[in-house]
Amino acid sequence: MTTQMRHCVRAAQQGDKLAIEELLQTFKHFFRRQADEFKDYYPNREEALSTVTDLPESLMASENDDPEQHYSKEEIRWKTWRAIGRLPKQHRKIICLRYFHGYSYQDIAKECGMSKSSVRNYVNSGTEKLKIYLMEEGLAG
Repeated sequence: MTTQMRHCVRAAQQGDKLAIEELLQTFKHFFRRQADEFKDYYPNREEALSTVTDLPESLMASENDDPEQHYSKEEIRWKTWRAIGRLPKQHRKIICLRYFHGYSYQDIAKECGMSKSSVRNYVNSGTEKLKIYLMEEGLAG
C-alpha cells in the first residue's frame, strides 16, 4: 500500500468524506464482489455494500510503516548522535553510561575511577552542553 493510500485510509477512518469517496472509487470492484457474496444476508445490494465498505481498524496504516515517520525518526536519531559526538570524550562516556546503559552514579564512579560527586558534575555539565548542541541541531527549544 502506498503512503498516499495509507493516508487516505486514515482520513477515511476519521470521517473524511472525500477520502471515503476516493477509497470507494478505487476499490469499487472489490467492494461489489464482496457485497455479492453477502447478498443473501441483506435485503438489498446497497445495504450489503454499505456493510462491506465499513473499513476495519486493522486497515489503518501503522505509524511505524509510514516512510515519512521513519525518515523523521532517523533524522532525529542522527542529529542526536551527532550532538553526543560533539561532547568531550569523558562527558560522552559518562552520559552514555548513565542514559543509554542505565548505570548508577556509583557504578560510573567505579568504572571511571572517580568520585560519585565528580560523576554527577560530569553528567550535569554534559547534559547542559548536550542541550545546547541539540538546540543548534533544531531538536530542543
